[in-house]
Amino acid sequence: MKYFQKVATAPLFLFLIMVFTTTGHSQCIEEQLTITGNQGPNIGSSMGQQFMACETGTIDKVELNVFAGSNAVMKFELYDSSQGFINLMWTVDNIAINGPGPLLIDLTTGTGTTLNVTQNQIYSMRFWNTGSSVYVLGTAFSSGDPYPNGAALNQFGEIQNFEPNKLDYYFRLAFNGASLSIDEIATQSVVAYPNPTSETLYFRGFTSEMVTLYSITGKQLFTKALENGSLDIQAIPSGMYFVAVPVGNRVAFSKVIKQ
Repeated sequence: MKYFQKVATAPLFLFLIMVFTTTGHSQCIEEQLTITGNQGPNIGSSMGQQFMACETGTIDKVELNVFAGSNAVMKFELYDSSQGFINLMWTVDNIAINGPGPLLIDLTTGTGTTLNVTQNQIYSMRFWNTGSSVYVLGTAFSSGDPYPNGAALNQFGEIQNFEPNKLDYYFRLAFNGASLSIDEIATQSVVAYPNPTSETLYFRGFTSEMVTLYSITGKQLFTKALENGSLDIQAIPSGMYFVAVPVGNRVAFSKVIKQ
């Protein structure tokens, strides 16, 4: 993504699942992530993620679960990307990271114009490493290498492929005062593969569920039932899309690329 820029310090490795919670409403999960730069120890980069808000509400908290060995001071930024360019909405400075474990960030301690988001609009967030001595496991990862939660990076920096015995690492957003706890995190992930593809998407662990395809701007394009866990996308133009898949009483959003 063009809006993620490099910085001169080493990256903190965070693995992301975003859960948006509104009291009395549904929850959403975002499985795919984007990490810019070379995903190795002591390689300087920022880390960010674009997402679609599934509910209208206020983002109150961010929860991260990080690797052992991560040690830094971070800055969090929230952006409105709904108009095709980014506008900074909110900043939280001086976030101390000392992995491993979950870290809860109260966004109300930051500053900016608003924490309000609108359903089906596109937003993005970025973490800047403003400290030093950040590295993970002493291993430089590349395309196909295993990550926690059974994920592996593809050439676009997005996760795919499962190795179930890996540990789980999460990133979550909470709406409208909802409480966050590690026990509430969904353990079922949605993976659409191959990603990118020019013809058919397959969804691991799903068969005939109704899925909805959205454009990158949040426009609903169609809703279809999976056929043996697959979705034919040959007819849509090349580009980036979001696919919404029901997971229990939640909706999971998976970002896909049509070639």
